[in-house]
Amino acid sequence: VADLTMQYERRLDRHNFKILAGYSGQQFVAKRSAVTGSGTTNNTLNQLSNQTSFSGTGSDVTASLLSSFLRLNYGYADKYLLTSTLRRDGSSKFGSDRRYGLFPSVSVAWRLSKEEFIKSLPFNDLKLRVGYGITGNQNIGDFAFVSRSGPASYVFGNSVTVGNAQLNIGNNLLQWESAKQFDLGLDAAVLKGRLTFS
Repeated sequence: VADLTMQYERRLDRHNFKILAGYSGQQFVAKRSAVTGSGTTNNTLNQLSNQTSFSGTGSDVTASLLSSFLRLNYGYADKYLLTSTLRRDGSSKFGSDRRYGLFPSVSVAWRLSKEEFIKSLPFNDLKLRVGYGITGNQNIGDFAFVSRSGPASYVFGNSVTVGNAQLNIGNNLLQWESAKQFDLGLDAAVLKGRLTFS
């Protein structure tokens, strides 16, 4: 995992700006191995160390995820708040034509407790917020976009023979699944912040 971020913050009178830009790289390695043994003269000695012949297989599958992102926070008088984010994610689980996805989000909030008509009420903090965003999902098998083959048994004559068969049909159009989400919320604090709810 490698993450690199850079942040810039500036306050001008009642305006507060904060910008965050970043890059992230992750690599996932799945190691699989299997060992079988045979040749023991006693079935009760079924531990692998008691066998006389062995066979084994192993494989490593590597997947990676590259992301770049930009986030803007803006606040006016700590009363009106805006957060906007843009992510671009690339996954090796998809073909080269569909590897990258773009996922934006935006949220706004109004701190009502800063308004004169609310200050007479017993709220230490009262904030109304609304947000909308798109998130991506890459939770599929590794290299599912590629046609693969593997060993398969079939009957030929009076014997079972091991051959090769297609395991899946490749699909180079596989791409990020995206989910849209809309949120509406109200945050409040009373009793000098001892009791909060959302």
